[in-house]
Amino acid sequence: MPPRFPHGPLAAGVVQVEDEIGTDPALEALIRDAGGLWQAGDYYADSATIVETAHLNGVRALRLDARDLLLLRDLPELEILHLRSDGRPVLDPVATLPNLRGLIVELSALRGTIRLEAHPRLELLKMPLSGRGGRENLSGVLHGHPAVRHLRLGEVPLTSLDALAAGFPALRTLHIHGAERMRSVGAVEAWADALDRLWLTWAPLRSFDGLEVLRSLRCFGSTFSRVRTIAPLAHLPALRTLSILGTLPSLVPLAGKAGLRIARLTMPDDGDLDPLGSWPDLVALVGRRWLGDRAPVPYLEDLPATDPRRKEWFDATGTPLLLAP
Repeated sequence: MPPRFPHGPLAAGVVQVEDEIGTDPALEALIRDAGGLWQAGDYYADSATIVETAHLNGVRALRLDARDLLLLRDLPELEILHLRSDGRPVLDPVATLPNLRGLIVELSALRGTIRLEAHPRLELLKMPLSGRGGRENLSGVLHGHPAVRHLRLGEVPLTSLDALAAGFPALRTLHIHGAERMRSVGAVEAWADALDRLWLTWAPLRSFDGLEVLRSLRCFGSTFSRVRTIAPLAHLPALRTLSILGTLPSLVPLAGKAGLRIARLTMPDDGDLDPLGSWPDLVALVGRRWLGDRAPVPYLEDLPATDPRRKEWFDATGTPLLLAP
């Protein structure tokens, strides 16, 4: 059995790391504002060492792999907390962080409670809602937070977006990964002038009805929806980036759509790609494997890594191109 505190950089406590979790430009901005990301783990160092070195280095953004989160009570200055562990630490001590602006929970299972009201400055939240722990945290999450602007949830047991729209009126970006019961958009008028990005993966929507109220929506992504028409998307005046994977009946309802710059698409059921040539602002597509060689613009996957259109995709979607095959 290896020693509890093996030798290595993390044995000294906190260590600054170069990567910024790699999920979203909004998160990267928060980490930069907090002075960069640090990392620690209680397999490598004891809690007292982690706390001491965090204080010495003025750590405000911490990625923590720990089986016991009680040390957070001594780190009230933290603004960004990324919990990443195969263990199941009790989450309750997170509530002792009054200055938290970003919380990323990536644990094998949830145990304990996240109390959003304990973090009045919270702007970004990422967490799963799977399993028993997710069910126990569901009501607290649905209660919402007036300041959260960026929300990423996994395994969401909701049938529509109604409750999230009511609870998180300030949202700018919403990513949901896994919502097998979601069939409709619901009442999302609260986001009409705020929501910039809506990204739904494994959410089998039957209709896009309701999206047309989102006047500020610049980026929309849907994976494995089963809609009969994409016509509601024609009424989104700010739409610039579009991703539809799965059922795509026809592009005809978007013929002549102005503003669209980059789209990731599967082959429409009617096989008609002519509407792509009618999009006056289109500069790139993603999806050669589905659309073939008839595209009127280049494919992002064929462009050099330095091409600004690749960065445009990431900035718009929060999804690296490698995750958009």
